[in-house]
Amino acid sequence: MDLAGRPRPSVSRETRLLFVTVLISLVALWVLARVRFADRPMTANPVAPVLTQLAAPPVFEQLSTAVFQVNKQIAPFMFNIAVRPAGSSGRGVERVAALRLPGGIAVAMLAPSMALDTTGPTPTAAVLARDPASGLTILGVPTNAAIANVSPLQGMWSPRRPQDPRYLVAADITLEGVTGRPVFVGALRPISSPVWRGTLWALPAGTSLTLGAFVFTMSGAFAGLVTDASGALVLAPGDVLSDSVDRLRSEGRRDYGRLGVEMQSLPPGVLSTVGRGDGVIVTWVEPQGPAAGQLNPGDVIVAAGDEAVSGFDDWQASTARLAVGEAIRLRVQRGDTGETVTLTAVAPQSEVAKPRVLGMLMRAVPRRGAEVLRVESKSAAAEAGIEAGDVIVSFGGRPAPGPAEIRRVFATATSGQSLVVTLARRAVHRVLVLETR
Repeated sequence: MDLAGRPRPSVSRETRLLFVTVLISLVALWVLARVRFADRPMTANPVAPVLTQLAAPPVFEQLSTAVFQVNKQIAPFMFNIAVRPAGSSGRGVERVAALRLPGGIAVAMLAPSMALDTTGPTPTAAVLARDPASGLTILGVPTNAAIANVSPLQGMWSPRRPQDPRYLVAADITLEGVTGRPVFVGALRPISSPVWRGTLWALPAGTSLTLGAFVFTMSGAFAGLVTDASGALVLAPGDVLSDSVDRLRSEGRRDYGRLGVEMQSLPPGVLSTVGRGDGVIVTWVEPQGPAAGQLNPGDVIVAAGDEAVSGFDDWQASTARLAVGEAIRLRVQRGDTGETVTLTAVAPQSEVAKPRVLGMLMRAVPRRGAEVLRVESKSAAAEAGIEAGDVIVSFGGRPAPGPAEIRRVFATATSGQSLVVTLARRAVHRVLVLETR
């Protein structure tokens, strides 16, 4: 009873027992935590963080530790090489990852337009063989005694459950060395490509991997080389890469030819125009090349040799590996008619010896400069980044130049000179550099 004579509320026996049980449980959890995690510092108030002490370390800490361990495993196999556009004199140098293999060789992905840069203090390397269809390149490099008889391809990874999402480690190359980067990868899908022999693994769209990257698992096993197939990123696994390396080494360095044409897969908007969905379409024909007078922009190639051409990969597999002097028969659809032409591959043209063309059709804009109406492919203007619709307001230091003055300044510039171009593009002014080499 209280002072007012009302009955005092009582706590039931069950409630008291529950409270005592909870208190004993918390104390027991704390004692277990101190025994299980004796290396962790004691907190001033052990009750609140007791569950935190019992929990496993955060996932990102485990991921960081795993990536660090992979870095140590793969560092002896990875290095970078400097490359530049073929024929240029050191301009536009960039770094490409290379994977060291036994026997004083390494592999890397090099586009046909790229060459090794020999102007800087980079490790000595030489191209021993190159596949122009895939870009896979074998390099001769100094032997690394630490891994003379060890290959990363020995521990190749094959996903047992491709549909499971997972983390892989991409070996990013910096000037300081290898930096492993965890990359989340969703479901993998097996695909084939005429450019590669064997099964490839298609990567989900949006995966943050780049062409030419070498990828490893969290345990350090080699997962593959990032390449492309039908315009999408894929992994070329260890067995496919090993087979390609063996084949290239047996073939040695070859003199591949060119047909002097550029192709692309049929864009969706062109399908209804050409009346078919397979083949590749001609986008450019070299004026003095082997295809001049036989192919025209807009032609659709539907077969090369005895193989049907359904897309760009088929075209690459059929024509990129042609040797100098080798001929190939093409089946062409031109409008409503079809015909057959035969082209013979010729030696690659030296980029240095090519005549440099300005490549712009312009019209004068009084008191302002010159408006660009059209830019030719592979011209100096195209490589500088000038686009149709740009208004050139300064060219090589000449303000408000007309078309005739622009052509004269370009024609009288010395070889290798850089001309500064200021232009207006959709109300935004930009500065570009045009090379005259």
